[in-house]
Amino acid sequence: MEIDIHNLHHAYLILGDKSDTEEFIGSLFSGLNITSVANPDVIYWKEDKFGIDESRDLKARAESKAFGEKKIFIIASTSITPEAQNALLKLFEEPAPNTHFFILAKRNQLLPTLLSRLVTIDLQSKNKISKEAKEFLGSDIPQRLRFIKSKIEDEDFILSDFLEELIESIRKKDHVAKEIKDIFNLSRFASDPAKNTRMILEHLALTLPNSIE
Repeated sequence: MEIDIHNLHHAYLILGDKSDTEEFIGSLFSGLNITSVANPDVIYWKEDKFGIDESRDLKARAESKAFGEKKIFIIASTSITPEAQNALLKLFEEPAPNTHFFILAKRNQLLPTLLSRLVTIDLQSKNKISKEAKEFLGSDIPQRLRFIKSKIEDEDFILSDFLEELIESIRKKDHVAKEIKDIFNLSRFASDPAKNTRMILEHLALTLPNSIE
C-alpha cells in the first residue's frame, strides 16, 4: 500500500529493515516538502525504550499548536511498553487535526488493540512485489505464464499491489503510454471479488512487450 501524502491517515505502522524505513521516511518528508532538520514539528524517538513517560511527553507535544501545517511523530524505539501502547491507543482514538504518527516496529511488538488503529505499510512485501514486477516485465511469455501459475496458487498474492508496481516500474520509460493505460484500466477491477486474476495476468503476459523493464 502506498501513502497518499495529500490525504494522510493519522497513524501508521511501518514494517521493514532500517535502510528501508529510513529511505521511506526521507521520501515522505520530500513528498510533504518538509525538513526534519531543526524542525519543531518533527519529533523522532529513537531511544531503546518507549515507555509511559515518553507517551505522556508525546501526548503533550501532540496537543500543542504546530508551527507549520503538519506535525509528524516518529517512534523508532526498540521496545514499546504495553502501558505506553495503551496511552497511544487513547491518543489515536481522538487524533488532533494535521497530526500524524509513524511507528517503526515489528507487528508482533504491538498490542492487537493498537494495531487495529494503524494503517500498515509493509516495505518488505512492497520490495518483493517490486522485484517480481520487474522480473515479469523482463521475461518472455513462457516465463510469465509460469509466474502466473505460481501466483494463482499463492493465497498471499495481492493483484492490485502487483499491478501498481507494474505501472511504477515502467512509468518513466519512453513509448509505454498505451501499456500504462492498459494496466491502469485493468487495475480498476483488481479489488472486485468477482475478478478473474488469471485472465487479467494472462492478458498482460501476452500483450506487454518483452524486456520492457
